[in-house]
Order: sequence, then structure tokens, then C-alpha cells
Amino acid sequence: MHILITNPDFHAYAVMLLVCLALLLFASERVPLATSSLLIMVTLLLLFEIFPYTGSNGLFQASDLFLGFGHQALIAVCSLMIAGQALVRTGALEPVGRHLARRWAKHPKLTFLFTLVLAALLSAFVNNTPVVILLLPILISVSLKTGEGLATLFSHVLQAEFKRNWLTKLAALCALPVLNAVRRRLDHRRYNGASLLGLNGIVIKSHGSADVSAYLNAIRIASIEIEKDVPQRISSVIESHFRGAQETVT
Repeated sequence: MHILITNPDFHAYAVMLLVCLALLLFASERVPLATSSLLIMVTLLLLFEIFPYTGSNGLFQASDLFLGFGHQALIAVCSLMIAGQALVRTGALEPVGRHLARRWAKHPKLTFLFTLVLAALLSAFVNNTPVVILLLPILISVSLKTGEGLATLFSHVLQAEFKRNWLTKLAALCALPVLNAVRRRLDHRRYNGASLLGLNGIVIKSHGSADVSAYLNAIRIASIEIEKDVPQRISSVIESHFRGAQETVT
């Protein structure tokens, strides 16, 4: 069997450029995911509509780009993502997460090894995509229950799974926006800064492992409380309830 390899033409370079642009937009936090996807799709349609491509199978029309949305693999992955989100919303895996969190608190290394072995065994019989989708809600629940340090461990588990082969690496590129969103939600630095109540002024407490980003978030919370005059508002609410209670008694 002879395979004819030809030099990339204008359309090939344009599509590769759009792929790089799509990865940059998906990784960016400034542009919404829906906006980036729509921009890439419209650009592809205009590219093949203005500059038609004729291959070995004849003329490739811009409308043929929509045929990929009906591919079985894409539908299967989307269905699995919906099922995984349903598990998170309904809390069906919450008991498993609680049990695993207790084990992780007592024996973190052994439980981590058990999780890796379980993922490896499941990957031997099932595609890696449903394995990751199944483990995601469980490990997120464990991360939230056992503390901020486990978020880093969870990140290492995902990296190991996505680097297993070229298919999982391709899936990692597709899941990059979701992974970035999960990373932001699990970043404890974004939640640093707790208000101490019962004081005449504003005091924001920070945790011991805070870095520059965490301190900046604590300062941001302090500035918001100063702007909103939180102590005075709390005092006014307490006084109004106290007066209401006194009037009710009398």
C-alpha cells in the first residue's frame, strides 16, 4: 500500500493556525469559552466559503464542517460529561467521597496509591475518558473535605491520567477549559481572608500558608468591607432587631 504525502497547502496552514488560536483562546480567562468556540467556528466557515477547497473526494463545502457534530465519539464524550455533571449535582457519589476522604485523612499515601491503581485497572478495560469523568466528582469531593493541600495532589492525578497516551493528551487539550475552571475553583488563594466579627473595626484574618496572591485577595476583601461599611451595617441590623425584640416584650 502506497501513501501519497503532499506538501501542506494554504488551507492546511490556515487550519493549523486556527487550532493554535483556539488553544490560546481556550486557555485564556478573559474570553468566554462560548465566545471563543463561536469565533473559531465562524472563521472556519468563512475560510472554506471564501476560499473553496477541492480534494480527492471533490469539493469540500463549508457546510461539511457541521458533520463532525454528529460523530459517535463526540456524542459519547458529551453524554459522559452530562452524566458526570449529573453525579455531581445529585450527590450520588457523595457517600463514596466521604468514605474516601476519611481514608485519605488517616492514610494519605496508601489511599493515593489505591486511587492510582483503581484508575489503572479501570483504564485497562474501559476508555480513559469515562474513567476521568467518574473520578473527577469523587476527587473534587475529597479535595473539598480533606483540605487545600489535596488540590495539588488531585492535579498530579489528572496529569498522570492525561499523559497516559496520545488519545488522553488529545482529550486533555479538549478538556483544558474545564480543567482551568476546576483549578480556579480549587485554588484556596481565591478564598483567603475571613472577617473577624464583634469588633469596632475591620479585621481580615489570613491562613498560615498564604502567599502573595492570597494576601492580595484578603486585601481586596478588606477594601470591599471598607467601601460597604460592613461593621456599621452589622451594628445597625443588630440594633434594629434588638429594638424590635424590646418592643415585642413591652
